Amino acid sequence: MRKTLICTGLLLAMCAGSAIAKEVPRIDASSDEAATSSFASMIDALPAAEQAELAVAMLKLNMRGVNSAYDLVGRPDPSIVPIKDDVSGMTAAEIIALAQDANDVKIVDVTAD
Repeated sequence: MRKTLICTGLLLAMCAGSAIAKEVPRIDASSDEAATSSFASMIDALPAAEQAELAVAMLKLNMRGVNSAYDLVGRPDPSIVPIKDDVSGMTAAEIIALAQDANDVKIVDVTAD
């Protein structure tokens, strides 16, 4: 009987712990508005350094296939919307990893001395 109570107590503690654990934000690509909202929530959930890293990743993914300024004509401003289907259901870490694989896009820090 005591063993059953201990096991039940442990099971309840594990369930309570998993309910308290914060869910990792993911991109909801069901609509442009949902993608924009879920991306904003994702950014807000990150520390400042990771926010910048995610913003750069989103920019890199938007710039895939761009070889010149001419390629940019007619493209919307970089946002999550043009790439929402590519990042649907992804976490911030997964989006950053995907952008690291975008080898055709190079970001140069022009503020460096």
